Amino acid sequence: MKRNGFLIGMIIILTAMIIGIWTLYNAYYMPDESTTSSYMEVYQEIESAEANNLIISSINHDLVIRPSEDDKIKITYFQKLQNNNEYNVVNKTITLRMTSRVESNAASSKKAIQTITVFLPADIINRLSFNSVDGNLELANVRIRDLIFNAVNGEAALKTSSFRSMNVTSNYGDLLLEDCSFDRLYIRSQTSPISLKMLEDLAHYTCNLSTRIGTLELNGDRVHEIVEIEGETRDEIVNVYAREGDPLRTLQIESNSGNISLKYPIDELQPVEPQPSGGEGNETVTVQ
Repeated sequence: MKRNGFLIGMIIILTAMIIGIWTLYNAYYMPDESTTSSYMEVYQEIESAEANNLIISSINHDLVIRPSEDDKIKITYFQKLQNNNEYNVVNKTITLRMTSRVESNAASSKKAIQTITVFLPADIINRLSFNSVDGNLELANVRIRDLIFNAVNGEAALKTSSFRSMNVTSNYGDLLLEDCSFDRLYIRSQTSPISLKMLEDLAHYTCNLSTRIGTLELNGDRVHEIVEIEGETRDEIVNVYAREGDPLRTLQIESNSGNISLKYPIDELQPVEPQPSGGEGNETVTVQ
């Protein structure tokens, strides 16, 4: 009897373990109707002569831009079997609107189905616009005339690329610009840390940089002014940098509480303006 009781107990324990493992497998690994099993991969290929503008909008997709190995524009993404997404090419403009939020229990599956990948030939796209709620933008080694990125919560990593103009707006999420050439750059954020590694001296640009609460650093030196407010017993630190340069080349960054950091080479032939870095170097301005 004791032996039978032991065997029955072991069977109950093994059964419970199997049920537990199966439950975890279904919940965290095995795709169900709401994950990758209900998604299909879509591949679009467009001749460069057929399109020179690209508009993409989504809720939480990430957009990755890479150079194309030929003269064709290629777009890959995942979408649900039943969807209301829109894809068309009209008047040389490619439009892709992803109307559903990506959902998945498996992190690896979500990363795959959440990413839209675009391969672009050089000097083909006049205007690339990406609008998202929670999507990130990653871009490297491409040449685009005008870039627009608008996100509520989104990160941007733009590297070793060439633009005529860039307009980047995101409330939350790191914004990184590294080794890119441009004539006009506008960045606006609420709390996003903003980091720029530039190819040219700031002397080549008309600059307006400001963050209300965050810090502003140029080549590692903090730039700020101490403002005396007339009629009050307090001073206010203003994190602002402005200078006149080429009016056709502009650099404007506005942030509420995000830190701004710029690193750039200094031309030997350009006079170097001393920058306040704290202590006695601060300029005091009276505000009435």
